[in-house]
Amino acid sequence: MSQFIKLSLLLLVFIGGTAHTTISYEQFVVFEDNFDDNHNNWVLTTHYSSGTIKNGHMELSSSGDHSDIRMQNLETVNDENDFEIEASIKIKGASTFCNALVWGTSSIGGYFEEGYSFGFNSEQRFIALDVKNWIAEDIIDWEYSDVLATDDFNKIVIRKKGDLHLFYINDIQVKALPAKSFDGQNFGFHVANGATIQVDYFKVSIFIPRS
Repeated sequence: MSQFIKLSLLLLVFIGGTAHTTISYEQFVVFEDNFDDNHNNWVLTTHYSSGTIKNGHMELSSSGDHSDIRMQNLETVNDENDFEIEASIKIKGASTFCNALVWGTSSIGGYFEEGYSFGFNSEQRFIALDVKNWIAEDIIDWEYSDVLATDDFNKIVIRKKGDLHLFYINDIQVKALPAKSFDGQNFGFHVANGATIQVDYFKVSIFIPRS
């Protein structure tokens, strides 16, 4: 590697006599599904919801008053590294509850005992939750945003960058909060009680510093 290339990967910026290092990162996609089929072996049916994969979407319908989740175990993603979780989600019909991305949980389909979620409802409101022992605590209270589309897909992204969690809707950052640690290695999405959602794609990436 030439000296010029090495310097392009590590930039020292001096502000007020203090050296700040900007490190270049490389993105690695560790999981991606465009739902052309079920080659990733998603659980489609539980006691609380039923799902199908067809026409390039997963469709998930919650039955009655119980919400549900669909998970993939991704052991390469942890809270020590930067990561990004992304999905395009559409709510079919009305839902006043949270339909969301889920990360950092040990829960599997049918049971959401603990973990984090970031999602929205059909009234153009978003929320983020910290779930522990089945109890959900708001880390972002319900907030209205006209960035959210109605009756259409919304691109939802949670990104860990350094000591921050960054929250995006349709490529617009809507919140930034201190990052929270997690123990679980399951990642996926959540359908609210009585709701039906379609997921167009789901992708998880990690960011590794270039050497």
